[in-house]
Amino acid sequence: LISTRTNENAPYVLEAAEGLEQPDELTLTFKLRQGMKFHNFPPVNGREVTAEDVVKTQEFITPQANIENNFQKNFLDKATATDKYTVVYKLKEPRAYLFDSRILGHPGPQAIIPHETFNTLASDRQIGSGPFMLDQWVISTRYHYVRNPEYHGRGKKGMPYRDATDVFVLSDAAALEAAFRSEQIHYWTNPTAGQYDQTATSLGSLATKVEYLGLSPFTWNMNMTKAPFTDERFRKAMYRATNRQQFVDIVYQGKAEKPTGILAVSMKPFQLEAKDTEQYFKHDIKEAKDLLSAMNWDSNREIELFFISPASTTEQAAEVFRQQANAAGIKFRIVSFGLAEALPRTQRNEYEMFIGGHPGYDTPSVPMRHNHSNPIHQFAVSGLKDPQTDALIEKAERTTNFDENAKLVKEAQLELL
Repeated sequence: LISTRTNENAPYVLEAAEGLEQPDELTLTFKLRQGMKFHNFPPVNGREVTAEDVVKTQEFITPQANIENNFQKNFLDKATATDKYTVVYKLKEPRAYLFDSRILGHPGPQAIIPHETFNTLASDRQIGSGPFMLDQWVISTRYHYVRNPEYHGRGKKGMPYRDATDVFVLSDAAALEAAFRSEQIHYWTNPTAGQYDQTATSLGSLATKVEYLGLSPFTWNMNMTKAPFTDERFRKAMYRATNRQQFVDIVYQGKAEKPTGILAVSMKPFQLEAKDTEQYFKHDIKEAKDLLSAMNWDSNREIELFFISPASTTEQAAEVFRQQANAAGIKFRIVSFGLAEALPRTQRNEYEMFIGGHPGYDTPSVPMRHNHSNPIHQFAVSGLKDPQTDALIEKAERTTNFDENAKLVKEAQLELL
C-alpha cells in the first residue's frame, strides 16, 4: 500500500494506495488505485486487485512463524474491506513508528498477495501486480523478471523502463566482485571498504560510487536467557573489552562512525550527548579482567559467536572482536550460518552471541526493541529483562508526538547503557 523508498520530505510514499487518511490514532483508511491487475498467470489469471486481497493477506500473514509479522500479530486489531477499493485498519494502540520500513512500509509482510497462491508461496511462481513479472527462476539462485505490459503505472515517468531484470543470489564476496566486474550484475550493495575503493579505482569511469551515512547499526547481541550473559559483570566486561574505533579503522577502513548511544548515527534526532555516554563505551582491558575475576570466570570456556554469511565484512569484524575479547580472557568460537538458517535459530533461542550488521532501520522501533524483554523481532532473547527499561521503550512507542518521542527514546537509551 505504501513504501518508504523516498521519505526525505514525507513519512511514506503511496504505492498501491492512491489515498490514505488517519482520522484518529487507531484508524487508517486506504483507498486503492483502481485498474490494478495481478500478473496474467494461473491460477490468478490477471484478475483485478481489490481491497479483499489486502484483508486476506493480512489475515494470512498473522499466524505465520519466522517472518516479520510484528504489525499483524501485535498492533493490528482488524483489517476490513468496506468496499471494493477501500481498506480500513483498526489498531490495538497508538504507534509512533507506524509508517516506517519495518511496519507499514515493510515490503515483505505488507505485500499484496493473491489468495489463490497462499499454498504455493514456497515453491511456485510468485504473482503480484507490479511493473515486473517473474518469468523464470531457480529458487535461491536466480530470478528473471520481464516487463509487465498491463502495469497500472505504465506511462508514468516511462515505467517500467527496462525489458527485464535479473536477480542473482551469490553466496561469496569474491563471486559478487567478479560478477560486478564482468557486468553480470550492474548494482552491487555492501562491498567491503577495501573492495569498494579498489574496484572503483580499477574500473574508473565504468563504475559509479555511491556512499552515504547509513541507517544500519552494527551490533553484537547476547542471549539474555543464558549464563554468563545474565551476569551484569560479564556484560560490563564485554563493553570494556570492546574497542569500537578498531572496527571503524580495520573493518570499515574509516568509512563508519561511532554512535553516542545504541542507534545508528544517521538517526540524528535520537543521538545522545557524547559527554553523557562516553563512560559506558570506555575501553579498559584491566577493568574487564577484574570484572571477570570477580565472577570466577573460567578462561578455558568458549562462547559461540555467530555471524550471518555471506558477509566478508562481518567475518572480518568477528575476528577483530575475537581478538579484543581474548585480550580480556574470553574465548570465542566463530561460526556462520546462511540467512535461512540463522533467523530461525535466533527465534528458537539457539545461539549465544551474534555479531553483524542489520537492515537500515529508519526509526528507533526495531533497535530499541532488541533491548526489550519481548523484542517481537528476530533476536527474540537479546533484551535485558528489565521492567523499567521495558516500560520506557513501550511508552516511546505509544507517543506519536515526534519531539516527545525523541525525548523518551533518548531517556531509554541512557537507561539501557
